Amino acid sequence: MSTGLLCLKASDTRGQIFSIDLIGAVGLFIFILLAAYWFESSTLSRIDSTVSVQRMTTMAFVASNALVLPGGGPSLASSPNVLSLARVSSFFSSNYSLAKDSLAIRSPYELKVSLLDPDKRPLSVFGLEPSDAVNSFTIDRIVVYNSSLSVLRVEVWYG
Repeated sequence: MSTGLLCLKASDTRGQIFSIDLIGAVGLFIFILLAAYWFESSTLSRIDSTVSVQRMTTMAFVASNALVLPGGGPSLASSPNVLSLARVSSFFSSNYSLAKDSLAIRSPYELKVSLLDPDKRPLSVFGLEPSDAVNSFTIDRIVVYNSSLSVLRVEVWYG
């Protein structure tokens, strides 16, 4: 008689779908799936940030070269690293959007160009202030302006 009860109990537990093993396996699977998703999204975020910084750095170098080397476009130089007074005054009074486009600075990046004296006090400033910038990259170039050494600072940033 007790044998029948034991068989009845054993058959009751075999047919259960939501056993402890199944619930544990599903929980572990969901945990591994969430961990893989978090790892992938954090890796993609770091890669995206690195690419943005590289792009910003490249834009700053290209813009600074365009300004201090003679040639067409927005060049301020009459000869390498020697700035022309007329070109500097024309550039610093120009339209921000047009100047930004001519220096190949694309959205979401912004630009600030400063001409500083040797003590790094501003002589002329052009562009937007990076007040809420997430990342910025600054290049200081030594130039000759008005027969004295000066610093041309090019800052590219995004917020």
